[in-house]
Amino acid sequence: MMYNCNELSDRRFLLFGTLLIFLQTRVLTSIKLHTSTISPLDTTQVLAVEGHQSFFPCDLTPPNPDEAVYLVLWYKEDQGEPLYSYDARNSAWNLGARWSDEFQFGSRAYFELSSSPAKMRVENIQKHEAGIYRCRVDFKSAPTRNSLVNVSLIEPPTSTTIIDFRGQEVKTIAGPYQQDSIITLTCVSSGGDPSPQVTWWKENELIDQSYEKTYQHVVQNTIKIGPLSRSDLGTVLTCLSSNNNISVPVSSRVTIDMVFPAVDVSITTIGQPLSAGTVYILSCEAAGSRPDPLITWWLGSDKLIGEEQVLEKNKDI
Repeated sequence: MMYNCNELSDRRFLLFGTLLIFLQTRVLTSIKLHTSTISPLDTTQVLAVEGHQSFFPCDLTPPNPDEAVYLVLWYKEDQGEPLYSYDARNSAWNLGARWSDEFQFGSRAYFELSSSPAKMRVENIQKHEAGIYRCRVDFKSAPTRNSLVNVSLIEPPTSTTIIDFRGQEVKTIAGPYQQDSIITLTCVSSGGDPSPQVTWWKENELIDQSYEKTYQHVVQNTIKIGPLSRSDLGTVLTCLSSNNNISVPVSSRVTIDMVFPAVDVSITTIGQPLSAGTVYILSCEAAGSRPDPLITWWLGSDKLIGEEQVLEKNKDI
């Protein structure tokens, strides 16, 4: 059959167009099949803490006693290449070769066979590694088994800061405060997703858990303590911030410092009338003060200046 140039051009365009449409249809069909393969699978939910160890379970139980595990492949999301493999095709099923993509988990991943179900252990998991993972298990002759693990990441809080009523940071010592004072301290926690719980502890006793979120990734808890008594001297107040039970809570602590007036002042060495021309040594005792008091002597309304004095601290009261 003979064609002129225009007819040949039109026919080539038609053939090319048909081929292009066929290729596009094939790609779309492949994506649809890939999605339909994954979506109906049962999904295990795993909650991990950033920077800590996490475990991704995968059931290796053979469908019958005559079967054996040949190959285990781990994928993330819809990535075409595995990020981890366990290959027992050339050995006993429990003596397979392990491989981990150095650009993914690398040496941080290890597939554990001894647990039930088997688990891929990932050390120091990071925020960007959250997502859906697929475990593919190939048996000797039984159909391949696929299962999904949905990994969600918790970001622990990063820091806590204690501030006083003036907005100044209190690092280790709060005070000094006077007796009967009422003190206000605020613990500010930064970072963390989800938002952490911020609590106050007095020694080992929980005293306040009424925290509030003030800004994005900022949670605070304010306490008022008092009126202070002498027994509050040296009390340790601790602020804890945590959003999980895996990582160690972030904390800050302060010790209460106080000042006290003397509870008793007395002259202890004079028990009789004084005689003219006689030198006497007088002793004055001040008890219960913090810090040590400044002792001065007065004769009537006149302050005695320049007299020799010897200060001696006997004991703490």
